[in-house]
Amino acid sequence: LDTTRNQLGLVALGISMQMNQQHQLGIDLDGDVGGAIFSTPEIQVLGNANNSGGAVTASYGTLSDLTASDYELEYDGGNSYTLRRLSDNSTTSIDTGGASPFTTAEIDGFSLTIDSSGVAQGDSFLIRPSRGAADSMQLLIDDVRGFAAAGRLQSAVAIDASGNPANSGTAVISQPSISSGSGLPLAANMVFSFSDNADGAGNSGFVISNGPAPPNNYILYDPATESAGKSFPSSANPSQFDSFGGLNFRISGTPTVGDQLIVRNNTNAATGDNRNALALAAMQSQDRMLNLSASYSDVYSQLVAGVGASTRQAEASLAAQEGLLERNRASQEEVSGVNLDEEAAKLVQFQQAYQASAEMIKVANSLFDTLLSAVR
Repeated sequence: LDTTRNQLGLVALGISMQMNQQHQLGIDLDGDVGGAIFSTPEIQVLGNANNSGGAVTASYGTLSDLTASDYELEYDGGNSYTLRRLSDNSTTSIDTGGASPFTTAEIDGFSLTIDSSGVAQGDSFLIRPSRGAADSMQLLIDDVRGFAAAGRLQSAVAIDASGNPANSGTAVISQPSISSGSGLPLAANMVFSFSDNADGAGNSGFVISNGPAPPNNYILYDPATESAGKSFPSSANPSQFDSFGGLNFRISGTPTVGDQLIVRNNTNAATGDNRNALALAAMQSQDRMLNLSASYSDVYSQLVAGVGASTRQAEASLAAQEGLLERNRASQEEVSGVNLDEEAAKLVQFQQAYQASAEMIKVANSLFDTLLSAVR
């Protein structure tokens, strides 16, 4: 049961942590940045009742590193502690360097802050990262207007003073996606201006204004070979837009020199933008848990399958034990119990003997009456 509760808690953590993170990458109907959808529980840390002192707290880190196991932290003396993962007894040594409090690096998706005041060798703490997470999970949004369904950024093409498209080419930019809130909202519109010498070395592309600083203030794009579409950031410079929300977008078409594409803050979130809602829905199939090997739907399916297998095994064991019990009862009854068939046969015998005796008495009575009559 403890293992099942831990696994269910891990599913709850997967849902709440992923949903909260993605929701904060969108804006709601009032144009506000999304907040947390679900509450995130605190990690349970239980000190041994016999501890002399010390205190430990824990905080979540990387979701994909979390497991469904409990842990035990034991003080070894000096500056040394040992963290044991109870599911497989693997250990991690911790050296505080004499600092108190001391915060560890992430271990299996969480970090520890250790206060060694008054601690004695052998003192221990039980750490439960996923226990109770499902019980304490609560919905924090009670108004549909607070649901951040829209994206925080949007794309556009340059327009003239009359509101008409100003570009002469056919280049278009997709609606952007982001992976963080870093650098948002944008201080000004990020403008991509097409040039046949974007990098200063004769290569075509877009020069970026109000974006990454030199030498990252351009992207290469060759209309002759890439007009079907090219995604950015490119593999050659994957961190180019990390300071701008981890911006991702795609450009296609054939621009002419001077054409401009724009990425800007989304100021009109109430008009049919559901990009962040779609991103939230897609999370059920994204492998972001168990070292990026499973989605929270997969983890839940594994939990259900495990509970089902355990239930079937328990049912089979129960049936076997009930059969053994019946055989033991039969053996006992053969020795000390009453055999109903045998007793029924004896009752028939007794009944027949009684009937025979009754007939004998009847005959004797008749003979006695006859003798009396003869004497008279």
